[in-house]
Amino acid sequence: MAVGEAKSDLLWVIGMVALLAIAWFVTGGPGRPAAEGGPFIRPPEGTTLGDTYGDLDDGKSVGWRSNSADDPDQFTATATKSPYYGQVRLGKGTAQSADKPNDEYVTIENRSKNTVTISGWSLKNGDDERSHLTWAGNYINVKARWVVIPTGQVVLNPALPTNLAPITLAPGEQAVITTGRVIRSRPIAIDSSFKTNICTGYLADLPGYEFEPSLSRECPAPRDEPGINSLPEDCYDYVRGLSRCHAPEFDENADGEDTVDGRVMKLRSVCEDYIEEHFSYEGCLKYHLGDANFLGDEWRVFLRTGELWRESRESITLYDNAGRLVDRITY
Repeated sequence: MAVGEAKSDLLWVIGMVALLAIAWFVTGGPGRPAAEGGPFIRPPEGTTLGDTYGDLDDGKSVGWRSNSADDPDQFTATATKSPYYGQVRLGKGTAQSADKPNDEYVTIENRSKNTVTISGWSLKNGDDERSHLTWAGNYINVKARWVVIPTGQVVLNPALPTNLAPITLAPGEQAVITTGRVIRSRPIAIDSSFKTNICTGYLADLPGYEFEPSLSRECPAPRDEPGINSLPEDCYDYVRGLSRCHAPEFDENADGEDTVDGRVMKLRSVCEDYIEEHFSYEGCLKYHLGDANFLGDEWRVFLRTGELWRESRESITLYDNAGRLVDRITY
């Protein structure tokens, strides 16, 4: 190549570089948005990269890193403590293992010497205590989920669904706080939280009704039911053999024969009437509501919301109605 041609090519390259440099400065140079990087061309008004952008339960969060608030010792040392701190305790129940809201629960136990009202208290998860890694490669924070403990029925009465009262724990009593609810609504709609009693075992006996943990089945013994001694002999024997908390089901088979719990059995109408009137949740209430030992020592509370607690790297914090720390657990 001749020397003159080489010089010409060099001058052409220098000219192109100069033109590109001029174009870069004209379009903003180092101050233009693309030079700053980040998930946005320009951050939303009033936000910074540390702001909360909402819940990431859409599956787009692919990682996390804990913040300093994830240290339980540091958290409790700086939090404003409730007068109930150390006296009302959280238990993690199935929070770490359940995969459905209706199976997920935590417990609140009153270990003090006084009665404690927990309606209006709040539970908070730990979503705001860790940074989440998005697919864009940025760590952002999300909001924690808060739920308020509702009121309930001291005695569950489907006929009076609005007869609600604050949930109160006597010394030694506990509340099972279920994230979801009872799905089945027939024959009994359970639309509110309730305190257990000697009749609630009949609810656990209903087909399709699931309680986690299971309800106690300490119903009154059928053999001791009022009026049993006036029954005909065959009915008397049948009733004495019934299990606690069981409501026999009367039906007909394909041949038109009378059945009781699927077994062909002919009972007199007076016997059927007695069984249907006494051995059900409503029948138990009718005849045992005034018993001295009627109420149990546990509340079943339903938050009626979606899953709250993660399987790992989670914190569960309980606050009183003034926003003060009652208890906190991490796992």
